[in-house]
Amino acid sequence: MGGVNSFPTLGPSWANVSNTPFRFYKQDSYEGGINTPMIAHWPKGIKQKGSFYRETSHLIDLLPTCMELATAHFPGESPTPDIKPPDGVSLVPSFSGDSSERAKPLFWEFGGGAAVQEGDMKLVRKRTWELYDLSKDRTETGNLASKQPELAAKMESAWNAWFEDCTDESFAKVKERKAAEKKKERSPRKKQ
Repeated sequence: MGGVNSFPTLGPSWANVSNTPFRFYKQDSYEGGINTPMIAHWPKGIKQKGSFYRETSHLIDLLPTCMELATAHFPGESPTPDIKPPDGVSLVPSFSGDSSERAKPLFWEFGGGAAVQEGDMKLVRKRTWELYDLSKDRTETGNLASKQPELAAKMESAWNAWFEDCTDESFAKVKERKAAEKKKERSPRKKQ
């Protein structure tokens, strides 16, 4: 343990305990896996010292934040004509306690898990899609998917469109291809 080639971890049980009261842990799209504090220190720019800002933000928000602070303009100087604009929003308004005015949902996908969050509503999947209202249930214990199936379907459709936009492939096709690859790996090879 502690050597260059060792990778000790807490294991699933202690990882869950470490993230209490949130569900699951790093690599999952539940709050226990994605809810991480960020500390910002900028004495000349952040006037509300020692305050907490609890609006959801994402790594994709750092580029727009840096661009605004540097007064950089999109797309700037580039030989590439059709550069897609950054997906995130500037966090600069949060430095004075204002909202970041996120117009689009946030999306996640990692290791088979997935989520989409729009406002306080979050659709998350480990095996099946689950819907939560984070304003009332930050611990994601009251699944609303069966009570609000239209909203769950709308958010799932948005997630699928985002996934296809990012990968040029539908999630269903990716899942099908991976299942076929796994099946091929498991099948016995014929002797030649």
